[in-house]
Amino acid sequence: MKDFRDSGGVARRDTALELLSRRLEVIETAQQELRRKEEHLQLALQAAGVGTWEWDLQSNEVLWSPEVTELLEVTDLSAISDWDSWVEHVDPRDRVRVRDAVQATLDRDLPFYAEYRVAREGHRPVRWLAAQGKVLHDDSGRPSKMAGTLMNVSERKRTEQDLKYRLEFEELITSISSRFVILPSAELDEGIVWALGALGEFFDVDRGQLFLISQDREHERTRHQWCAPGIPSHADRLRDVRREDFPWFCQHIDRPEIVSVASVLDLPAAAAAERDSYHAEGIQALIAVPMVLRDTVLGYLSFVSVRREVQWSDDVVSLLKIVGEIIANALDRKNAERLAKAKEAAESASEAKSLFLANMSHEIRTPMNAVIGMADLLLDAELPEQQRKHAAILKSSAEGLLQLIDDVLDFSKIEAGKLSLNAVDFALQEVVREAIEPLIPRATAKSIDVRLDVNVGFPTHLRGDPVRVRQVLINLVGNAIKFTEEGFVEIRVDLEHFDAQGVRIRFSVHDSGIGIPVDVQQQLFNPFTQADSSTSRRFGGTGLGLVISQKLVDLMGGKIGMTSAEGSGSLFWFTIPFIPSLSSLGAQEKAAAAPAQEAERRDPASFRLLLAEDNEVNRLVALSQLEALGYPVDAVENGFEALAALESQSYDLVLMDCQMPELDGYEATRRIRAQQASWRDLPVIAVTAHAMKGDREKCLAAGMNDYVSKPFRREELVAVLEEWLPVE
Repeated sequence: MKDFRDSGGVARRDTALELLSRRLEVIETAQQELRRKEEHLQLALQAAGVGTWEWDLQSNEVLWSPEVTELLEVTDLSAISDWDSWVEHVDPRDRVRVRDAVQATLDRDLPFYAEYRVAREGHRPVRWLAAQGKVLHDDSGRPSKMAGTLMNVSERKRTEQDLKYRLEFEELITSISSRFVILPSAELDEGIVWALGALGEFFDVDRGQLFLISQDREHERTRHQWCAPGIPSHADRLRDVRREDFPWFCQHIDRPEIVSVASVLDLPAAAAAERDSYHAEGIQALIAVPMVLRDTVLGYLSFVSVRREVQWSDDVVSLLKIVGEIIANALDRKNAERLAKAKEAAESASEAKSLFLANMSHEIRTPMNAVIGMADLLLDAELPEQQRKHAAILKSSAEGLLQLIDDVLDFSKIEAGKLSLNAVDFALQEVVREAIEPLIPRATAKSIDVRLDVNVGFPTHLRGDPVRVRQVLINLVGNAIKFTEEGFVEIRVDLEHFDAQGVRIRFSVHDSGIGIPVDVQQQLFNPFTQADSSTSRRFGGTGLGLVISQKLVDLMGGKIGMTSAEGSGSLFWFTIPFIPSLSSLGAQEKAAAAPAQEAERRDPASFRLLLAEDNEVNRLVALSQLEALGYPVDAVENGFEALAALESQSYDLVLMDCQMPELDGYEATRRIRAQQASWRDLPVIAVTAHAMKGDREKCLAAGMNDYVSKPFRREELVAVLEEWLPVE
């Protein structure tokens, strides 16, 4: 020991001993702290249920922490002291995967992670463990050991499996539902067997079948059965089953109640006949869910297990209820299709009627276009007063005939279920004004005071079908003016309801007219009905206006009604729900900008138009109207001539009749869009006498930009030209 001396040179051995003692105390303190931390770590691992392991790659020896006895369910860790004995505790289904994970860790020096099931005897719940670790290297850098942790992840795996089960459950419902929605009736039997198989595999049972009960409720049969591989079919013996042989079972089905039997041995004494039969067939468990349609039990879905007992979960019951309802509806649909064959003749006649009306619409509208167009031209000319009156009567009569045609077409489309609505943004006040203004002259001629009151205390920019709203208003206001000799017609628009879902607007038309007798008020919304025969002769009309209005209001989700007393006028009203338009501001900005845009429009003489129209009279009318508006225009008679004209001359817009000989307007437009890049943006406006559902869509699908139905009024023609012709 080295001497320590004081300032006087005297050796101090006690000082060295004190220093050594202090160093030993420090070491002891450090060791105690290390033991304390190890104890804390051990407590933490115990609390978390985590065990540790270390595998010596040279000796194959595995060292385990005490927690592993609980995790691997062993009493003596020496029983798993090497790698091979540990693998024996891995479920056989997971051993290859665990070995592969270990090998990958050793080959590529990757972190080790594997989840596996513990090998357990009997039917005990599955235990999942997660082993993770890493490779340790010796001084030369070679792998010498693997060390890591082992923890119980059964709860997480159960959660994952529950989620997977739920997803598969929902996918199965979706798959069966979607298949039966589009399944043709001719393939229903095949679809039912497929559904039974999909359910049987999902439930992991052995046999699934569908039984139908006879109308006399005395027998039941099955024509649809699925069996798992290796399970014999019993379909032959179940084709005709007497229900009296299974009284307990049938009573539950007829109530209707679900029959859920986890073990046939547990059936009650009242089900002795059923228990004996099931036992003879080797059935250990079964479930049956009644199929009910309109309070009648049609039959039931049944699944059985012959390999094991089954605890039928609530999910199984819910799924079978859903599938039973789907199949019941499919069977009902198939039965309805059988009945529908008896109606084929009537449906064929209805289709023929629709085709006839469409063709008649075209044939009538074509000359009507000429009549109204010529009347407009006459009224634009300098005529003597008497001739002007004659021309006005001609136009008014033609428009009345056109309204009659439109009423008949609308009624036909409504009856055939082919009338559809368009949801667009619109300004309510503008739609009301457009409905009433054309009727003002008729009211003025009879000295009727027309009053309009639009409550503006709610959103007036809405989304709906303004055309049909306008049509109903025109019908009601037109009737009010027609049946009022003197006095007033008042139109009110009020807010009836307003919430986060939208608004409900009430429209009312009140008049001081002749009123309606109480005994005929209930018939007014029937086709071809008016107050009485004398009124029909006096005022005319088809009697379709109110029924069309009622159908339109119903289609828009509203209600319509009336109150009246004979000699005291009438009040007709209707309500319609709307959604406030999000483009109100944009509509206002567009309206504000319209005058500036109008000022920038080019002189009509600076454009050149092409008209394709095969009817000579209509061609002459259209040419006259366009030239009167100041537009230079060339005319051709069919699609081939239109294409040739475009090849030789540049045009700003094409007015294309749809129905022409040799090459119709649809095909001509398709060729225009396909032939030259410079023609792809050329405005093509459809001009057609067709007015049935789908005509507009057909035109747009062919590549046309817009659609004008014959006969068109001058203002409609001007509007479409200004919409599509370029501005400065």
